[in-house]
Amino acid sequence: MNAIISKIVQLSKNLGYFVLQYAYVCLYWLLRLAKVQLQQWSRFTGKRAVQKAYSGLGAEVYSAYNLGRDSDWAKLPAVQQQLKRVEEVESDVFQVDAVVEQINDEFAAKKAELQARFAAKRQTKATGFGGEAGDQSTSADDPMR
Repeated sequence: MNAIISKIVQLSKNLGYFVLQYAYVCLYWLLRLAKVQLQQWSRFTGKRAVQKAYSGLGAEVYSAYNLGRDSDWAKLPAVQQQLKRVEEVESDVFQVDAVVEQINDEFAAKKAELQARFAAKRQTKATGFGGEAGDQSTSADDPMR
């Protein structure tokens, strides 16, 4: 009877660690989701800025074309300035993608750490409470013996 009760206690502790592990994983997943959504909003504003920069570049090129400078419009200072602006805004959008990738990598690492930590706890508790892995408890530890 004592073996059955100890086995039930052991299984309930293991189940508790599984529940705790997945609760932490869900918590970190929700935090990751919030961080990614913030970055998605930042990406959206960045894409709008890219569209505005392309619009400004197009306006400068078109104004140079209307003035009859169709041969060397790429060398005009206003066009060069707009090209530089487009490059800066595009790099900002690419940085957002890198940040999102970093957030996902951090989540994967944290999830693996949690799984390893709780697996170690389950293993420690399973072998420490008189399971099949060896009866390590003494009569002082277990008053039912």
